[in-house]
Amino acid sequence: QTSALNDDIATLVQNRVNAGDDIRLVNMEDDTGLDYSATSFDFFDTIHPTNAGYAKMAAVWFNELDAYFTENCVTGNAPNITSIAVTDAIATVPYSYDVNATGDAPITYALATKPTGMSIDSGSGVISWTPTSGQVGSKNVTVTASNSAGTDTQTFTINVVDVENLFLPLVISDN
Repeated sequence: QTSALNDDIATLVQNRVNAGDDIRLVNMEDDTGLDYSATSFDFFDTIHPTNAGYAKMAAVWFNELDAYFTENCVTGNAPNITSIAVTDAIATVPYSYDVNATGDAPITYALATKPTGMSIDSGSGVISWTPTSGQVGSKNVTVTASNSAGTDTQTFTINVVDVENLFLPLVISDN
């Protein structure tokens, strides 16, 4: 009789899940490893659990609750990028920007948008790049910092100038 009732409960739960409800079935009859016999140490009688029986039940409930909270709850502090981007670069001169973020470790860094040749160290957040003379102008960059609690994004534009345009000729005249 209990098994028939449990089968009905399983069907009811599945119907609720199919309807979009976040509900879980915890099988306290089969999944606990309880011994239902009269000589068992899991029950005082065949109905009321002993402390040993409750401990087995608690383990099943804990595992299910732990899985639920792991899937549905965000824990920890998401990254927050705190560094100011380096937005000027010179063609053929190495560019570097050390992205810094607060939040729970480990934080992983990545480039979502980048000019050709730019790279980032995923562990330290250091961006490295040597722009070519063909990359003079505005270059868009988007860097992300991520951990198990979330992601922060920083978007900026690097203005690449040609080294020849940095210096004005010095004209000395006798006049």
